[in-house]
Formats: sequence, structure tokens, C-alpha cells
Amino acid sequence: MAFGKLHDTRLGRKTEPILLSSFSTIAANNQNPMNGSLTSGHRLTKLNQPKKSKKPKKLKKAAVLWTGGKDSALAFELCRQDCEIVRLVTFVPLTGQPFRAHPLAAMRAQAESIGLPHQCIEVDEPYRVSYVAAIRQLREEGVEVLITGDIAPVDGYPNWISECAEGICQVMLPLWAVPREQLLAQLQARGFEAVITLAYHRHFGADSPVGKPLDAAMIERFRAIASEPPFDLCGENGEYHSCVLDAPYFRWPVALTGARQEQTQEYDYLVWQGAERSEDPAFAG
Repeated sequence: MAFGKLHDTRLGRKTEPILLSSFSTIAANNQNPMNGSLTSGHRLTKLNQPKKSKKPKKLKKAAVLWTGGKDSALAFELCRQDCEIVRLVTFVPLTGQPFRAHPLAAMRAQAESIGLPHQCIEVDEPYRVSYVAAIRQLREEGVEVLITGDIAPVDGYPNWISECAEGICQVMLPLWAVPREQLLAQLQARGFEAVITLAYHRHFGADSPVGKPLDAAMIERFRAIASEPPFDLCGENGEYHSCVLDAPYFRWPVALTGARQEQTQEYDYLVWQGAERSEDPAFAG
């Protein structure tokens, strides 16, 4: 099993000295600060000593299971105050089969914008054994928490990562069982920018949404389709996929250059020449 190389940077923080007031100085000399008379120095000193600052809570080191899509990106946003996110992790098949919905080039550009290392971990059959071994390796490397953008059971199966990580790592599922409308509303309210990268013909017909932004108009279109189940507003069953171009924690937007739409018998998907830093979050065709 191969594990990617990591490049990590750490930021330091300066602390300011606490200045004591003259009131505490007077109290330490057993003087009443109002009239200069002697009083109980113990009582005044205790009352006016600076409070000991509580040590900041040590956050657990976490890895976000990253696809570059809206769900993993929103999970990152919702958990970044509760743990120290130290890397992005993507499980990739040992066969080297490319991701049509979430190409690795886009993930690398996203990781650069976020300022975190992106680690690809190869997995193979039997998948449970492979995933468990990968998670154990992450734990040995200091990762205590895995963050995933999973929303609900797929085809009746429980959460795969939680099962594989049992007894090894804590798993955070900030999107789990949250109503789909609320998740899409959060993406809009928090300023995420995303583009549709893959969509199935059976849901969208000839009018493919691929290459178009995941905005209010697109969400309204999803609502119309969702009125005739089965269709998941968030694409949890693979109805569509997305790529995040900008997020609250991105240092700059990501642009997809030379983008064009390709087609198979079952779905349309987006291909592009590259993913790079841009001041404009829209991809260039």
C-alpha cells in the first residue's frame, strides 16, 4: 500500500504579557486602596490577583476525506473550529482508474489554495481490509479524527468509514441526517462556488447541467426533478457530482482551464486541461 508524501507548515502565535493594576500593588502592601489604611492584605490580594488564564483546549488532529466536491468541502467548513485539520486524504483505487467526477488535478489545486497537504492512499480488494489498514496508518501518523461529507446511508448500507474506523479513529459526520435543503442553503449562505462535473441522462435528459454553476437557479431545477423520486437534492445516490471552486477557507479561487463536456451512454462529464489559481472562480472554456 502506498502513502503520499506530506508537506506541513506550522504557524506560531505570540502571547502578550499581563499587566497588573496599581490597585493590586496597593493591596499587596496591606493598604486599603480607598484611604491608605491597613486592611486584610490576604483578602484584597486574592480578590485582585489576575485570573490565571485557562490553557486553550488542545484540538485533535484531523484529516478530511476529500473528493473536492460540495459535501466534503462543507464538512471541512463545519468542523474546522472543532479540530485541527492537518491534511486532506483521498482513497484511490490501486488500478489507477481516473476519477471522472473528481479529477485529482482539481483536488491538488484546491489543497494548494487551502494550504494543506493532499495525501492519496491506494486501496484495493478486499476493500474492508484495505480501508482498515489505511486508517490504522493514518492513526499511526498522528491523525485522531476523520471528517467525512457523507449524508445518509447509501442503498441501505450504514456509514462505511465509521465501520472501518471503529476502535481506531473518531469519525465526524457533520452532514449526517441533515435535511438536504438545509445543506444546500448553507452552501449558498457561506459563499461556496461550485460547478457540476457529472450528471446522469436519466435525470436531466438532453439539457445537461454539466459545466454550469451550482447556484440558486440550479438548486431550483433540482427541486423540480426531486418532485418525481427517486432523486436526491444533494446527489447522494450519484445523480450528479460537483467540484468546489471557492470556499470560505480557500486563499484564492480555483479555475478549471480548457473545460469541455464529454458524454457516455449514461452520463455527461466535464474534462479540462488544468486547474489553477485564479481571481475569477468561474472556469474558462
